[in-house]
Amino acid sequence: RSGNTLRDRDLRRLAERECKLSVSPETELQMGMGFPVIGRALAHGLRPSLSCDVVSSSSGDMFAQMRLGLQVERARRNAEHHARGEMPPTLELGVRDALRWGIANGAHALGMEERIRSLTPGKQADIVVIGGRRLNLVPMADPVGCLVAQANAADVRDVLVAGRWVKRDGSLLRRSRPRDPLGQGDLRARARPGAGGGRRLAPPPAPPGFADMLNTAAAQNLARAWTMDPAA
Repeated sequence: RSGNTLRDRDLRRLAERECKLSVSPETELQMGMGFPVIGRALAHGLRPSLSCDVVSSSSGDMFAQMRLGLQVERARRNAEHHARGEMPPTLELGVRDALRWGIANGAHALGMEERIRSLTPGKQADIVVIGGRRLNLVPMADPVGCLVAQANAADVRDVLVAGRWVKRDGSLLRRSRPRDPLGQGDLRARARPGAGGGRRLAPPPAPPGFADMLNTAAAQNLARAWTMDPAA
């Protein structure tokens, strides 16, 4: 569920408890969930990260999430000036803020800042090279500005994960393509007839006690919610 409807006291509590917050600008905007909570989260000291939520109805492009998140938050802040018949004197948020939400804050949300996030000795060598002579990247006056405002997934030239090439010169390497990306054995063995005579992927069986665990967690969360002071 979107955090855009959270009240200030809720965001304050999240910040006090060092909670993580992920925002899906594209999905939230097109599904009528209100303005992404990025700016309000920042005001309370949270470190919002970015995500795509449902790629069945949005692009699944992290470049788009950075761009949309930045421009929508700018528009939200600018609207206060426009309501007074003024032009905004400055833009408070910039492309480096959006890049931070998309990269550094993502590592923070995953609890992996000590392992990834930056090219630092001792950390995992995860590297994405973006560039080339595509029209949307020329001229490149400011690399960060170009990355956030103009780049897209087609501009990803090289990718290394833990120092291993998985994409090079614009092409995925064959050995980097897992035959079973879900780690569930032979996918064909799990396919079963679906509607219209086709075949669809059968979900993996749930581990013993999984449903009971979910029901217990839900009951505990509801009980905790009912004991909260709504005026706090």
